[in-house]
Amino acid sequence: MGRVFRLLPWLLALVGAGTVLVASHPGYLNADSFNMLLQILARRFDDWHSPFILLLWSALHAVVPGPIGLVVLANGLMWGSLAWMAVRLEGRAGAPALLLLALPWLPGLFNFVGHVHKDLLLVAWMLLAFAAALAVRGAAADPGRASRLRAIAMLAAVAACLTRPNVVFALFPLLMLASAGIPARRRAWLIALVLAAMPLLYSLQARLLEVQERRPSESIKVYHLVALSYLTGSNLLPGDWSEPEAEAIVSSCYSPIQWDSAIWGHCSFIHRRLVAEGLWGSGRLTKAWFGAIAKHPLETYSAWAALYRLSVRSPNSWMMFRQVPAATPAEFKVARDPARLATRLAEAYAESDVVRLSSRPLLFAGLIFAALAVLVARRRLDTPLGEFSAAVGASGAIYMASYFPFNVSAEYRYFYWTGFAACLSLIVALLELRCARQEPSPRIGGAVPRVGRQALALIVAVPLALGLAPFKLPTAERQVTLTPFDARPVRLLELRTASLPKWHGTRIEGRIEAPGWARQGALLEAPAGAGPLHATITTLLQTLRIRLATGPGRGRVAVESGGHVQIVDTYAELPGEVTVAVRVPRALAGVRRYASWLAPLKALAWLAVLVGTLAWLSRRAARREGLSDAGPSAPADAGWRWRWWRGGAVAVDAGKAPRGA
Repeated sequence: MGRVFRLLPWLLALVGAGTVLVASHPGYLNADSFNMLLQILARRFDDWHSPFILLLWSALHAVVPGPIGLVVLANGLMWGSLAWMAVRLEGRAGAPALLLLALPWLPGLFNFVGHVHKDLLLVAWMLLAFAAALAVRGAAADPGRASRLRAIAMLAAVAACLTRPNVVFALFPLLMLASAGIPARRRAWLIALVLAAMPLLYSLQARLLEVQERRPSESIKVYHLVALSYLTGSNLLPGDWSEPEAEAIVSSCYSPIQWDSAIWGHCSFIHRRLVAEGLWGSGRLTKAWFGAIAKHPLETYSAWAALYRLSVRSPNSWMMFRQVPAATPAEFKVARDPARLATRLAEAYAESDVVRLSSRPLLFAGLIFAALAVLVARRRLDTPLGEFSAAVGASGAIYMASYFPFNVSAEYRYFYWTGFAACLSLIVALLELRCARQEPSPRIGGAVPRVGRQALALIVAVPLALGLAPFKLPTAERQVTLTPFDARPVRLLELRTASLPKWHGTRIEGRIEAPGWARQGALLEAPAGAGPLHATITTLLQTLRIRLATGPGRGRVAVESGGHVQIVDTYAELPGEVTVAVRVPRALAGVRRYASWLAPLKALAWLAVLVGTLAWLSRRAARREGLSDAGPSAPADAGWRWRWWRGGAVAVDAGKAPRGA
C-alpha cells in the first residue's frame, strides 16, 4: 500500500484545491484585500498591510492579473502541506492519516479558503513550516537532508512572520520542533538568528519597496487609550482636545467590537489630530499608553477581557465574501449572473448555521486542550506524533492567547491559524492513540521533563481559561421616544449606540414600537397622524445617535430620553440629514464600568483547574504504568533520561555521564 498511499494524498490535495478554485474563481476580495490590489495597480505601497504580501501579489499579478494568483499560491501551499504531512504519517498511522486532507473542509476552517487575505496565507505558511519540521524528524539518519528540510521550515516561519508579524510568539514551538537534534548551543543560536532575521527583513523590504510608513501598530495603543477613557470616564489620549472632542472620546468612540471608528469612522478626528500634532508613532503616545495601563490595571484587564470575550465566543466577520467592495472591477469578482453550481454550494455551506456555530475560537481552545489531555493521559508526549501534536497545539494556543492583550477587533479571521492548529493537533493526537493500541510506540529519546510538561500545560490552558472566565461590560436599558410634532412626515435614518460600527449592519437598534410608522427598507417614516415611536435599547453606558432626514416638507419631532426633551426641526430647503446625540442619563453616570479584582481571579481559578486536570491525568497515567510522574514513559526507558536541554531528542544512559559533562 505504501507506493499507492504516497500518491493518494497528493491526488486528494489536487482535487481539494481544484474544487476551491473552481468555486471561488477569481478569489473573494474584501475591503482590505481590495485596498492592497489598488496599491499594486498604483505601484505605491504602505505598511498598513503586509508589504511582503504586496510584493508576492505584485509578482503574481504580473503573470496572472487579479486575485487568482494569490488564491492559487495559498491553496497550493495549504493543500500540498497537508498532503506532505499525510505521506510522512503513513508509516506510523496508515490510511487514517488521510484525515488530514479533510481539514480545509471542516466548518470553521472552510470559511476563507477561497479568499484573498493575509490570514489564509498565514495558515499556508504555518502548515508548510510544520510539514517540513515533521519531515526533519524522519530524516535524522541523513544530516544533509535534515538540514535542507530544516531550512524549508525556517524560511516558511520567516514568511509567516512577514505575512503577519504578530505570529512571532507562536513560532517558538515550531522552531523548537524544527531544530530538534541539534546541540543546545547551536540550536539556541539558530533560533535566535531566525527570530532576529524577521524584523530585519521586514525593515529591509520596506526600504527597498519605498513603503510609506503609516504605523498600523499605533492603532493598538490608540484603541486601548480610547477604551480606558470610556472605562475611567476621563480622556486619556495625549494632545489638545476641545471639550466636545474629549466628551466624544469618552462617550462615543469606544466599541468592544472593533477599533475602526477612531481611524475612519465618526471618531476619525482622533487619528487626524494625532497625526497633525505629530503624536501618531511618537514616544509621547507610547508613554501615555504605558502610563495608562500602569495606572489603571483593572480597567486595562476589563478592556482586554471584554474584547476577548466577544472574539472567542461570538466573533464577527466569520464569513466575509459578502463584503466585496462595489468598486471592484467586474473581471475580479466571483461570477454571480449566473453563479456556478460549485460557487452556490460553497457559499451555502459557508453561510450555514453549522459553519457559523463552529466558528468559535473558544471551541478551538477546547480542542487544543483535549489533544494535550489525550497525550498526557496515555503518556504519548515523547513519541514522534505526540511531539508534533503538542507543538502544533502550543503554537495555536500561543497565537490565540496573544490576542488577549493585543487585539483591536472581534474578528474571527484573527484566530484562523488557531482553528487549523487545533484540528490538526487533535487529529494527530487521536492517530497516535489509535496506533499505540495496536503496537508499541517508538520513542524519541525518553520522557518529557516535568518542567516541559508544566510549561506546555500552562501554554495550552491560558487561552481556554481566559475564555471561560470573561468579563462582560455593564449595560443599561435605555428608552427613547420620538414624537412627530405636526402633520409633516419625519424619516428616521438611524437610532443606535454611537460607537456601533456602520458596517455592523444595525441602523435601528433595540426593540421598536412605532404605531403608524411605515418601514422603508432599513428606515422608518412617520406619515401624518403617526403616533410616538418608542425604542428600548440595552447598550453600553454611551451616547445614542439619532439620525433624521431633512428636506422640504419635513416636520418637527420631539426626542425624549431620561426625562430630557429636544425639539428637532427637520425642515430644510435641500435634502440632507441631522444628527441628535442622546447622552447617558445622570442616574447612570456613577455606574462602575470596569471589573473588580474578582474577574482576573476567576481566570486564575480556571487556569488552576485546567492545569491541575492535566497534572492529575499525568499522575494517574504514571501510576497505571507503575512509574513515577517524573520518570520515563515506559519500563523500556527506565535506564534512560532525556537531555531536553541539549537538542530535545538526545537519549543518554542515566548511569553514565554524557560526553562533555
